[in-house]
Amino acid sequence: MSVQSTSMPFVQLLEAVACLINPKLPWNCKVVGYLQQKKIYCLFRGIISAVPQNARNMEHCDISALEHVLMLTASHVGDSQCCCPAVDPRWSFSSQLLSIPFLWHRLPHFKKVFSANGLSKYYIHQIACYLPSRADVLPNDISAKQPGYACVLANVLEAATWILSEPKFASDRAADIIAVSTSLLDALPTITSATES
Repeated sequence: MSVQSTSMPFVQLLEAVACLINPKLPWNCKVVGYLQQKKIYCLFRGIISAVPQNARNMEHCDISALEHVLMLTASHVGDSQCCCPAVDPRWSFSSQLLSIPFLWHRLPHFKKVFSANGLSKYYIHQIACYLPSRADVLPNDISAKQPGYACVLANVLEAATWILSEPKFASDRAADIIAVSTSLLDALPTITSATES
């Protein structure tokens, strides 16, 4: 639902959360920290996964209330003004949301913020740091046909197309994208040809 559709209680609740985590308010980090402790990214994952993809395709609509809250929450990435506690990698944005199939098609407005505001650098670096040794950070697969590691790979590679097209960001982010891609490609099952069996 767009932010203007306030007749739904869920949208009203998200708008209230957006007010509480407004970056201009002095307590926003405390509220975001509390939401992260309560595994807010798991909740976002459940909501995004439950809504059919064609119902979420709002490319030409206003920003959804869910995307607005997600943008505000995900923006707390530990810069000098942010005092949010570190999030367990299992409940982080990187593991919970990047493992959703076709994430950028479901959240078109968030895609723009992710690529423009430095979030891609932080979150792709985060997943690059813990993936090879901690494969257990990815949540259970949404479906057998869409394993989490394959979804992370697809979402990172799709993000790479716009991240690497920015010359000022390309060099420092390429190493993390390559590390994540290599690690995830290694996790793919081996394909055997008909002649080998």
